[in-house]
Amino acid sequence: MLLMSLLVPDSMIGFGRRFLRRPPERINAVFGYRSARSMQNEDTWRFAHAHCGALWQKLGWTPLALSAAAMAFVYNAPSAGSGCSAVASAYYNAPSCSSPSSLPNAR
Repeated sequence: MLLMSLLVPDSMIGFGRRFLRRPPERINAVFGYRSARSMQNEDTWRFAHAHCGALWQKLGWTPLALSAAAMAFVYNAPSAGSGCSAVASAYYNAPSCSSPSSLPNAR
């Protein structure tokens, strides 16, 4: 669960660094920051990757910190499973009220 919640922020930071240091060399439709404008020519391709890389690298730290903080609360909290199973057990083991004879004060 921790790994899954940190996957997107880590990807943002990692691809941001990758686009800053080594953007894709040629314009392609498979890998990279692809938009109609960024794929017009080589200059816009390089600029788009430099700008996108800088933004992703900076903006990836906020969700990383929020996800890590949320996971700290989840892992340090008492197990929610025991509370849920207790509620489910009480619900399924409760006496049935479908007939009047099952009620405590029924005559």
